[in-house]
Amino acid sequence: MTVKTPESWHLSKSIPLSILFALLVQIITFAWWASNLDAKVAQHNIQIIELKEVDRTNNLNYQRTNDMLSRLDERILSHIKAIEKFDKILASSKFSLNP
Repeated sequence: MTVKTPESWHLSKSIPLSILFALLVQIITFAWWASNLDAKVAQHNIQIIELKEVDRTNNLNYQRTNDMLSRLDERILSHIKAIEKFDKILASSKFSLNP
């Protein structure tokens, strides 16, 4: 009786051309995708810098507008006080605006 030795599992050293072609296509596609991604990241970085500058400008304009509105509010309040004083003076005097 002959004893059969089990054959060990092994890899073939030959690689089909279709696998090499598929691998090459995947590598090229990955490189193209990575370069597009890098370009988009660079573009977004530029846009972020531009938006930060716009935001800084808007904040300055907002501050100036707030300051201006505060000054206008103070002026209006001072005019109201002056008008109220004149109204009291006119009400207490015999002076009348109607003829």
